[in-house]
Amino acid sequence: MTPPSTHRASVPPPAAESFDLVVLGGGPAGEQAARTAAARGHRVAMVERAARAEQGAASLLPIEVLREAAILLGGPRLRALEPGRDRGAQRALLELLRTRSAEAASTHVARVRGELEALSVRLYEGDGRFEDAHTLHVRSGDRTHLLKARNFLVCTGSQPLRPRLVPFESSRVHDARGVVALDEVPPTLVVLGAGVRGLEFACAFAALGSKVTLVDARARVLPFADAEAVEHLLAALTRLGITFIPAMRWGAIHAFDDLVTVELADGRVLDTDHLLFAAGRTGRSSDLGLERIGIMPDGRGYLPVDDAYRTEVPHIFAAGDVIGPPSFASTAREQGRHAVAHAFGLARPAARPLPHCVYAIPELSGVGETEASAKAKGLDVVIGRGAHVRTVRGLVSGDVEGLTKLVVERSTGRLLGVHVVGDGASELVHVGQALMACGASVELLTDLPLNQPTLAESYQAAAEDALGAR
Repeated sequence: MTPPSTHRASVPPPAAESFDLVVLGGGPAGEQAARTAAARGHRVAMVERAARAEQGAASLLPIEVLREAAILLGGPRLRALEPGRDRGAQRALLELLRTRSAEAASTHVARVRGELEALSVRLYEGDGRFEDAHTLHVRSGDRTHLLKARNFLVCTGSQPLRPRLVPFESSRVHDARGVVALDEVPPTLVVLGAGVRGLEFACAFAALGSKVTLVDARARVLPFADAEAVEHLLAALTRLGITFIPAMRWGAIHAFDDLVTVELADGRVLDTDHLLFAAGRTGRSSDLGLERIGIMPDGRGYLPVDDAYRTEVPHIFAAGDVIGPPSFASTAREQGRHAVAHAFGLARPAARPLPHCVYAIPELSGVGETEASAKAKGLDVVIGRGAHVRTVRGLVSGDVEGLTKLVVERSTGRLLGVHVVGDGASELVHVGQALMACGASVELLTDLPLNQPTLAESYQAAAEDALGAR
């Protein structure tokens, strides 16, 4: 009798599927790139890690939900819940925030997927790795796919920096992802790093009742933003009860059962219930097989690209957070759009200033030239300022730090830059952005009939101020 074979039948490799573009990563850059290419008749696939399928599009939602709750509930009602005093109410609130965040994320992801599927974009959930410069191997559970493409776009995003010497193994030490999982508002919180995320979380937790200390090694924070607008934002931190320590390096961080200590360069030691380390991010570029095809990330995991968003391999592009700052959704979308235009020889999108926004309390947003950048370029400009307390809406809401600032070309009155700090800055900035896109003079603002009372009236005050300075 012939003994049964002990060899398993060989499984043939999956047949390769061919596309014009394969997008690796489903954040703002990838979503916009896939839309742009598919809408023009190209065959497009998008690959997103299964573990990140819900998280990718929702990367901004936890801080947004936390911030909105802090604004809505952070008045007398929540502040009366002294930290640690009514922990049941705090846990219920934070659980509500997580539920709202998850629901919003799920709804957003489902909508985006539906829109991409309507454009015939093939969606794959799994881990993608380059087999060679034209082939991506995607593993999803027990299934595998081989995707071949004329062009690839890597937009896998970034993740919080986690230095080896920071004791993240402690339940009291967090990065930006872990801090939203807290089940109670910390009585005290030290935030290391006053970048966008550090400021946003510091403000949200301060409004929720934490005693927050914010430390940054730089003398100037948010260097991309207008310096005067940043000064107004920093003044607002004091009103929230935040202690801000700029130009201060930190040393050893020790985590104990009941507290965390942070040694500062001047010899001070900060004791805190919880620590948020928010000093930097790294590109999510590992485990993609990039080394096989000659693409080498830099020391922070970011992918070097040229002005067309090409990597060292000409048909492989990269966009969004994985190529480094500025890490804003608006920037990532435009990078994805430009990458596709270069990949397929499409008409290039018009080069226009991109807005930025910091969702602190209050918000800070801007677009175009800052006062400093305009002067550095030798432009002859005048500045118009409209304090929000000069409007009825701002006066009623107590928006004392609120400011709408216009950078105006002296000779023509053309609007070159808009910078807003205060309630609703992320929305208000688009009024000026639209005027800039049209090349309009600020004189137009003085003639516009506006709803009253609104914060948009600060534009008229700023325009009149600028015209008076001419």
